[in-house]
Amino acid sequence: MKNAFIFTVLTILFASSCTKTVNEFGAASPQQLVVFAEVEAGQSRPMVSIQSTFSNSEEVIFLSKESYVQIFVNDDEEPKDFRPVERDNRPEDKKDDESLWWAGTELKIEEGNAYRLFIKDFFEEFDAVEAVSYVPVSGELNVTNLTSPEIITSENGLKSQFKCDFTIIDKDINSTYYHLTPYLLLNDDSKLYLNIEDVLLNENAVIDLRHRDGILIDNSIVDGASDVSLNMSIPHKLEDLDLLSMFVNFELRTVPKDYFLYHRSISQNIDSGESVFSPPTVTHSNFSGGYGIFATYSSTLDSIAIN
Repeated sequence: MKNAFIFTVLTILFASSCTKTVNEFGAASPQQLVVFAEVEAGQSRPMVSIQSTFSNSEEVIFLSKESYVQIFVNDDEEPKDFRPVERDNRPEDKKDDESLWWAGTELKIEEGNAYRLFIKDFFEEFDAVEAVSYVPVSGELNVTNLTSPEIITSENGLKSQFKCDFTIIDKDINSTYYHLTPYLLLNDDSKLYLNIEDVLLNENAVIDLRHRDGILIDNSIVDGASDVSLNMSIPHKLEDLDLLSMFVNFELRTVPKDYFLYHRSISQNIDSGESVFSPPTVTHSNFSGGYGIFATYSSTLDSIAIN
């Protein structure tokens, strides 16, 4: 299963110049906080990223270590605290990232619970921000058909193409939104993600993500009489790959609406940048007093043999 918490630095949100940490009293900052927090059910010690709003004319500011970063479970009055992640505990590619805070081991993210993330700078440099996320119960993926790979050659090179049909069964009336990511598993335990080329059925319910792997699905508008059908590919012959097994794996995230709207808006922003005549898309945020995304989600894995 993927890491519990997928941290993505998006240049749309974080265009930085230089950085500093707030350690002293001062006038109220004109900037606002930006938070990125995607937390998976069942994971321990999730991390969140917190810093000031992007600006080409302002320094990016990090929270002081004395700030309050707290999460409330359901209607509990006693919150659980996040603390700054020290350099030695940060992921290898984030060693210099002062924006990371993590929860204590007592925090358990569970399906069916609601979580409220509250952040207040100790020195009142920023307005307090908060957001709420409900963890949906995992949906069920049913892959009804996976064709044998077809080798296609063109002026752009060679690729192996698969046609895949599937349905998703909702298990939670509060969420019909999903993020589906197909991949092959290599012998070194790395993942080779399949490219989504064409959506053949229920195209109106599918968003092909431009900034990360996989697709978003709004299952509420999928025609119940037909599967979602799509073409996937990899730029290789299977026999040229050091595969761990001859299976296509699928990670299915059941996500809240805010997750869906946030990542849809990011992809739409990327698309709109391709033409000067395309209107800009406002990036979705579910934080009051600031910007960003707080989304809890649940994941399941499925696989199907390659013929």
